[in-house]
Amino acid sequence: MKILLVDDDVSIIQALLPALSPCAAIRHGRRSAVRKRLKNAEAWDGIDLLVTDIFMSPMNGFTLRNKLRNHYPEMRTLFITGL
Repeated sequence: MKILLVDDDVSIIQALLPALSPCAAIRHGRRSAVRKRLKNAEAWDGIDLLVTDIFMSPMNGFTLRNKLRNHYPEMRTLFITGL
């Protein structure tokens, strides 16, 4: 399974990586690198699961999901937030 993990809080990424790593290949990044994550998904030949924070800027989790779904309609999404 290919998982893309995107959050603006590095501590959240670090907390989730150990739980997700045993079952998947994971790419991760902070919100400042969202556009890079989109390019990584293309190079990675798609993703199976997007795990993303909802409240990020300049691109929130819903927008990120929509952009990725245009290319990978079978992708599933898990939204997370600290609010």
